[in-house]
Amino acid sequence: MSKITGTTAPLDIRPFEAQVFDTWQEASVLELHYAERYEQWPTVVRFAAGHETVHYEPDLEHEGWLWRFAGRISIVEARRKFFVTLWPGAVRGDLERLERHVADVKAGHQARMPFQEVESNNVGTYLTMCPGFRVRVYRPVPGHNPEPAVACDDVACDESWHWGDVGDECVLHTRSVTQTVSLERMSDKESWSVEINSADSMSSTEASSLANDLQWAAAECKALNERRTIRG
Repeated sequence: MSKITGTTAPLDIRPFEAQVFDTWQEASVLELHYAERYEQWPTVVRFAAGHETVHYEPDLEHEGWLWRFAGRISIVEARRKFFVTLWPGAVRGDLERLERHVADVKAGHQARMPFQEVESNNVGTYLTMCPGFRVRVYRPVPGHNPEPAVACDDVACDESWHWGDVGDECVLHTRSVTQTVSLERMSDKESWSVEINSADSMSSTEASSLANDLQWAAAECKALNERRTIRG
């Protein structure tokens, strides 16, 4: 099938349906036994601003529907991790459905899904797939504008990507005890600020810890903002 990019057709990406795999039947004892290896594996979500982007392919069996491809799932034995890679244009619904497929793998359904082996110089052989989701061509709903994933280009930020290109937070550090002190910069703002999310009440030890965190955060915030001023 040919790849459709930049389509002008309005697409309903809210209730779209996952690509159908044989996961409705309970996993066999053998499948469950094999899946036990994944029980403690974390899922790492990352954003890839490479040549792949969200694209569509025609659904030849259902008129008025397209297949939407927004990322890939990888099972990396060498890292003992699942990787969910979002492509430019992906939204929260894409991530939710990709993570649902990871849950299917952990539930013993890996053999029923079209994973392919890939060789890598860094991690050796790993498994990957790019599942599609069925979306329906529809009339747009006013005000419905899901935020896509975008890469973060702030070198001071701990995150490599965020949801939305305006108004999302770039977080440098977070320190938690019973309260949280962090440095944050909204993507549509020039300066960093100190954010506090503390309990209503705290002990003297916790208050002392909060004071130390605030002192550290204030100095870091001042240094970051001065650095941005000099570069500007």
